[in-house]
Amino acid sequence: MRSSHSRPEGRFSLLTGEDLYWFNEGTHTHLYQKLGAHLGTWEGEQGTYFAVWAPNAEAISV
Repeated sequence: MRSSHSRPEGRFSLLTGEDLYWFNEGTHTHLYQKLGAHLGTWEGEQGTYFAVWAPNAEAISV
């Protein structure tokens, strides 16, 4: 298993403008597809994408 302690160079989000609209309206019925942990490939590297909703957090660690 490889370990990486570097910070991502940029921000990436699975959330679209529609997702944010439905979330703010309180009617988003598929947030489980966007938040949490999801396996994926980014620029040829396999990994895990994590998304959380923590608007008042100063930092998030996984």
